[in-house]
Amino acid sequence: MSERRFLVTGEGLDEARGVAWLAGEEHHHLARVLRLKAGDAVSTFDGKGRGHHGVVEIVEKERTRIRITGEDDAPVEPLFHLILAQAIPHHEKMEWVIQKGTELGVARIIPVVTARSVVRPRDGRWERLERWRRVALEAARQCGRRRVPEVSEPVALDALLAAPAEGNAEARMILLERDSSRGTLQLPPGARRGLALVGPEGGWTDEEAGAALDSGFTPAYLGARVLRAETAGVAAAAILMYLAGELSPQGGPAAPKDAAR
Repeated sequence: MSERRFLVTGEGLDEARGVAWLAGEEHHHLARVLRLKAGDAVSTFDGKGRGHHGVVEIVEKERTRIRITGEDDAPVEPLFHLILAQAIPHHEKMEWVIQKGTELGVARIIPVVTARSVVRPRDGRWERLERWRRVALEAARQCGRRRVPEVSEPVALDALLAAPAEGNAEARMILLERDSSRGTLQLPPGARRGLALVGPEGGWTDEEAGAALDSGFTPAYLGARVLRAETAGVAAAAILMYLAGELSPQGGPAAPKDAAR
């Protein structure tokens, strides 16, 4: 059986003493849900790229102490830094995009509000944002990642287009429909960062598509069939990660533990 994985952040990790502490939901999951006991093998991750193997040492009422046995440096984190800017579909579909994007290795997910977006904030608040971030965490836990993708505060399309190029991305692409002359998804040789912009369930307006192209986005096309918004986002992520060499049989290149993000 594979090791159970738990998130340890901040002062929960004491490398000098070789221990990690779980509290709150992580402790509850270990002690009350999984009912792990002293001697059970576990692993921890900090959500930012580091992880450790360990053994449950003491299960207390409010917290669990884990004895660290070694660093988890398996090559799971991608070197290619992909940002997925996804026009927000219905909540369950957005959760699916976040879950699958995390599994594929996406580094950041930007929910985008467009003219045809169905989902809107309530009283100026995005009530589902914390839920989306929790989905990213759980997906990272399940698939073995040590870095939890950032799920940004939703942003209007015009604000996204007006912002400086995300992270100096060498490739910024907008997915368009039904126009084979627009070209397919591709990456410049040696590209290490990219941004894919995916439209809403009703599609882009002509004005939105034109504004993105004027802002330097390259048009891309995913075939003659009309894909659902959530399908397009996940398909684009999979294609780009494959082109970057991250889905090879060997698992793709891995980022150094101290790689700048």
